[in-house]
Amino acid sequence: MSPSSVCACHGVRSFLRLAVGLALGILAGWYTLRGSAWDELWSSLIRAAPLPVLLAAVLLAATQVVKVWRWQAILGRSAEVSFGQALRGLLVGQALNLLLPLRAGDIARVWLVGRQVAQGVVYTGYTVALEKVLDISMAAVSLCLLLIWGPWPPWLSRSGIIVAVGGACVVVGGLIAAYAWQFHHGVTAFLHGVNRAWHTRLACHLWLPAIQLAREMNTAYRDGRLIWVAVHSAGVWLLSGATNLAVFWALGIVVHWTAAWLVLAAIYLGVVLPAPPTRAGVWHFLVVLALSGYSVAPSAAAACSVLLHAVVVLPLLLAGGVAAWVNPNVFPAATVRQHVKTRMPDQG
Repeated sequence: MSPSSVCACHGVRSFLRLAVGLALGILAGWYTLRGSAWDELWSSLIRAAPLPVLLAAVLLAATQVVKVWRWQAILGRSAEVSFGQALRGLLVGQALNLLLPLRAGDIARVWLVGRQVAQGVVYTGYTVALEKVLDISMAAVSLCLLLIWGPWPPWLSRSGIIVAVGGACVVVGGLIAAYAWQFHHGVTAFLHGVNRAWHTRLACHLWLPAIQLAREMNTAYRDGRLIWVAVHSAGVWLLSGATNLAVFWALGIVVHWTAAWLVLAAIYLGVVLPAPPTRAGVWHFLVVLALSGYSVAPSAAAACSVLLHAVVVLPLLLAGGVAAWVNPNVFPAATVRQHVKTRMPDQG
């Protein structure tokens, strides 16, 4: 298949996904708001207490700070990524993820920061993938809390929770097995015959950064940094859940505390669904669906979905736009290139 045909097929798939996302967002938005009186919804939003809304915004900002700390810990000390560089990549990536399909923001984030990292763009991409695994694990833990505490939403299946937790365990087990394999075999198998074929060189470019990240995690385990990665992951989810609780407080919604983390897990796991820009409609449907098991009135749940969407999405879009124009380039490009050249013999 020619490169032009590949680009055409990719463009068609992107267009179809965007069209499906728009249709699904419109349908989900109509389904969510179909039974709500607009004047009642608007009055609920007008009566929202400003102090909890401000608190939710502060908690959202604190969540981004903890995310940056976690990413810096995963990247490792040898990456030498400043807080400003990591924050810029995170904010720009999150904003683009809200606006564009196919997780384009994650690609932009990897590209922005990976160019400043001596280990390269592929290594940076693996660190972002590891972040996603940690977030999925925290989502599974949040859902496990529903097995122990709080009312059980009638639409949520216990068997589905068990399957999700089992899937997360399989993913973690696979990562441990991959690390054990590379620990016993080393990089010799990848370096053998590196100059013989293009596919072998490609495998080295893809696998060597993965092995390097595994070694970095082993170092993090020995020096205690891995504990901070886990603490930061838990902190991200605690702060995100607290943001939801602040929105509940602003609207006077009294529910069990587990509702905040059920809403969080529903929004996070719902990213696999096609959605329009800013995930409008789909976001609101997931929030209303999560609150339906807690005897929350449909109008109050709809108001909560609208306010939570505004509190989270609008600041992230604004921050991403500002970060795209502000470049805290601590290490000039020439310095980074020289740093890469001096480290390449050590990595080989």
